This record gives sequence, C-alpha cells and structure tokens, in this order.
Amino acid sequence: MSPYLFVIAMEVLSKILANRNEDSPSFKFHWRLSGRLASWLNRGLSYTGRLQLIVSVLTSLQVFWANYLCLPKKVLNIIEQKFRSFLWRGIESDSKGAKICLSDICLPKKEGGLSINDLFSWNKALMIRHILILSYGTNNLWFSWIKAYHLKDSNLWEAKTPCTCSWNWRKLLHLRPLVRPLIQHYIGNGSSTSLWFDNWHPDGPLLSKWSSSVVYDSGLPIHATVSSIVHGDSWSWPAAISIDLFQIRSRMPSYNPNSNVNDRARWLSSSNGTYSASSALASLRTPHPFVPWFKLVWFPQNIPRMSFILWVAIRGRLSTRDRIHKYDPM
Repeated sequence: MSPYLFVIAMEVLSKILANRNEDSPSFKFHWRLSGRLASWLNRGLSYTGRLQLIVSVLTSLQVFWANYLCLPKKVLNIIEQKFRSFLWRGIESDSKGAKICLSDICLPKKEGGLSINDLFSWNKALMIRHILILSYGTNNLWFSWIKAYHLKDSNLWEAKTPCTCSWNWRKLLHLRPLVRPLIQHYIGNGSSTSLWFDNWHPDGPLLSKWSSSVVYDSGLPIHATVSSIVHGDSWSWPAAISIDLFQIRSRMPSYNPNSNVNDRARWLSSSNGTYSASSALASLRTPHPFVPWFKLVWFPQNIPRMSFILWVAIRGRLSTRDRIHKYDPM
C-alpha cells in the first residue's frame, strides 16, 4: 500500500479512535508499549540496560505513528512518564524517584543529557516532511487528495484552518509558521513557485513583507507563479507604479532565471539542502552550551554503566546516603 494512501485512511481512523476514546475512558493508544514494558520488569536491568531499551526499542514503537499522525500531547506525556518510570525505577507506572528531569535527559550528550529524543518535538520533526511535500508540489496520491479536498484553489501558506477539518490536518496547518522560513526556492523557469507566497525573494515571501496592494499594483493575479515575471533568462516585472513594487523590483535575486531548468527548493536546516528528521529536530530545539565534562564521561571505549553513574554524579543526583530516602525509600 502506498504510504500516502495509508495517511488518507488514517484521517478516518483518527476520528474513529477519538470517538472510541470518548466512549471508553479505559481505551488507550499505547497498550503495545505497556505490554513491552511489562515483559522487561523482572529482568534485573541496570540503568544503562534500561536506557538502551528506551532508545533502541521503546522509542521505535512510536516512530511509525509519529511519522504519519500528529499524536495528542496527552498521549505523548503518558508515554514519556512510562519511559521515566522505567528508566529510574524499573517499573511501569510509578512516576516518583526520577533523579533528573526529562527535559535535561532529552538534551544531546554534548549539552549534558542522554540524547533521548523528546517525543513531542520528534513528532513535529517527522510531520514537517508532509508540509514540505505539499510545498514542493510532489506528484503523488496524497498530495492530489489534499489539493482536491483541502487546499482546492488556495495556496498552502494562505489556506485557513477549517473548523470541521480532521485533527491531523489542523495540526499540520499549525506547523506552517515553523516550516516556511526554512524553505528557500531557487528559480529556474519559475513555473512551480508561487510569486506571492513562496520564499524565493531575498526579502522572503512577498505578501509577508508587503501588503496585498502590491498584487493590484502589479496587475498580476494572486495565484501567479514566478514564471509570469520571467522572460527568457531575465526578470521582467510590469512597470512599477508604487514604491512597494519598485522596492521589490530593485531587490531581486542576484542570479538570473533559466527557462530551461526547473525550480528547486532547498531545506535550509541541513548542509546539503535535503530534509532529514534530525535536521528538522535541530531546527525546533533551542541549543544549549556544551558541557566541559562531555569527553570525560562519554569518551570512546567507555564502560556504559560507569559512564552513566558518573553522569548522574556530575549532575549532583547520585543516591548518596542523604538522598537514598528521597529517591529510593524501599
């Protein structure tokens, strides 16, 4: 099955699940995760063993759904609570005894954390890919369906959020302000880039900087593409009859268009201009300063158990005698 046909089906399934959740308070989306945790509770795992299971197994259980659905924050919070309980206590449901808060654990190791992905940000990073597909105009079944039933004649960046749309579509539209500044369009023949809404001009999307009066002043339609101002291999704007239009014309890209080449879009968060989940995640998080003890703890050929204990000690949360009663009263 095409993954985009799957997404269309999930639009319906998400509503069914939401209704099921309202009808039955005991219904949960994370039952498979709970079953996996229950099978590990009596294994006598160390901190590093539990950490490795969280990183390699438990987190991967969410990747499939997080790649196609904007998961409810309440569900992600419950899952993270289970992760936290399993890491620090080796049990599933007890949230007490966490020595270090989850926000610090989710930092990269160079910034003092354990490099566990924050599920909420990870879900956003994966869903950004769908915004890019819509922005690039990729020719596939899902894009055609969205274009026909949601966007219709409107541009992705100007489309309003309907009151009756599905949860997934609403959350996708809410991601647009995060994604839009990170897409740069480079003009070839201009036929696939929106003149007024896409980020191709040095000053950004034109209607984000100037008022809609420039559309009237130019005499070009609101849904015009950049090809309408391309003549051969040069720019060809209509005569400037307003100061705003004159400023737009005077600050055009330094390169010339090429009528024999298609437009291309570049993802600015990665060095090669191609989307990746890690680059999207990096664009969502606020970087922290590197900790000076990173190489002391996480050096090559380290013993994971010893490195974890040293990491906890450096954070001032090791279970010394005066802390045992607080963190591990049993």
